[in-house]
Amino acid sequence: GLGVIIRDSGGKAVAAAVQKVSFRRDVAYMEAAAVNLGIQIAQNANFLPIIVESDSKEVVDLARNRKGCLSEIFWQISAIQASLKSLNQSKIQHVSRDCNSIAHALAHLALNYDKLIVWVETFPAEILLLFSESV
Repeated sequence: GLGVIIRDSGGKAVAAAVQKVSFRRDVAYMEAAAVNLGIQIAQNANFLPIIVESDSKEVVDLARNRKGCLSEIFWQISAIQASLKSLNQSKIQHVSRDCNSIAHALAHLALNYDKLIVWVETFPAEILLLFSESV
């Protein structure tokens, strides 16, 4: 599954999303798909500009053109690059996995849903519990 957490500049969670997807045999591809989903959610909610954080160094390096790519992930990376270019003052950066634990918990939770679910400003108890456990 894909999990996305969107925070404001003060670190407060303002949106979250989960989406059940089929695994593509490549973790970096799935990480790139999660980044693309996060960008879409941020754009739709008008949370701009954005700083995208991913614990996948490969995805961040590819999105920053620091590494070449000829695999299936190319299309995901191209979409990330196009989105970041169109969003003024937006960027992507690498963070440690410890800083991304809520997104990973949301990705596991996504398997319980049949479609994309997005929460903005108001979260159900199970999501609030994830937030409180990460503090």
